[in-house]
Amino acid sequence: MDTDNAAELVRAIREDPVLRRLDAMARELVRTKLIVLLPAADDLLSVHSVAGDNDMPEFCRIVQSTSEGRRRCLACRTLITLRTAARGACTHACHSTIQAWAAPAGSVGDAGTRFAVVTTCAFRPAGRASWTAARGSLGNLGLPAGRLRDAYGRLPLLTVHRRDLVRHIVNTAAEAVAHIVRESAAGRRTPARPDVARMLRDMGPLAEGKSAATRSAIVVDTVRAIILRNPGSRVSVKAVAQAVGLTPNHLSAAFRHHTGGSFVDFLTARRLDHAETLLRDPRLTVAEVAARAGFEDAAYFARRFRQRHRMPPHDWRARHAAARIAEPEAGGRVRTMES
Repeated sequence: MDTDNAAELVRAIREDPVLRRLDAMARELVRTKLIVLLPAADDLLSVHSVAGDNDMPEFCRIVQSTSEGRRRCLACRTLITLRTAARGACTHACHSTIQAWAAPAGSVGDAGTRFAVVTTCAFRPAGRASWTAARGSLGNLGLPAGRLRDAYGRLPLLTVHRRDLVRHIVNTAAEAVAHIVRESAAGRRTPARPDVARMLRDMGPLAEGKSAATRSAIVVDTVRAIILRNPGSRVSVKAVAQAVGLTPNHLSAAFRHHTGGSFVDFLTARRLDHAETLLRDPRLTVAEVAARAGFEDAAYFARRFRQRHRMPPHDWRARHAAARIAEPEAGGRVRTMES
């Protein structure tokens, strides 16, 4: 997203009366606030409070007082965005075990390749052992234990009723942000395709200290989420394996183990699905469809498309265009070119 469009979108979000009211409700009733995660330059994320105050809880400030803490928090925000976009609204636990509720708020960009997410600020998980778990996960950062414990105790602890309230507030706010994103989409340039390898490198801290099985599961889960939301990503077995420190054979085996299919077959199938959607836009040439769907070679795209549909992309497009023209309208009348 370029700078001018990003600034316009942030301004529209902060000036929206519905979002401001929802944020006020979250602060008053649940002691948390609404945050919008938006795509920024170079595949990074920008974080924006709906009310315009970007102050974070003291607990988060302490964690991010170290470069390693900041790196882990960036990785968590990226993972929250990817998982929410792929799975829908749900609770997320960050690397320090504190939690947030997040909901998808629509694709940003003409090609739908990047996405916005609305989330709460941090809250504590229930249970007496929650501080012990948080302390254990942050033990290697060299943070002041006393200050960290006191700051952790000041994070809101949500009852079942308050969790339900948070869900309703965030889900409603996500719908409002999605509406703003759609309205601001006119005239926006198609952003560059995200670099999956770079995003995986940024999320490396989340896998540190984990077993090989857990680490490979995190990698596979993240790659699947990226591909499901953006099949045109710059991604290959070799690039992903290099980014996460695995051999291509190890990554391929892990992907098959966790998904039941090969990496290449999954990627190709999702790209062909995306190409079918793009082919419905008559403004795009077949070559443009191939490029946006992630195929570097239009001839290879046409060959794989023919294998799936037993017809070339041009014929598939013409057949579906004719079928749409012949669809009956409400009342049973068939729509024709003249009508």
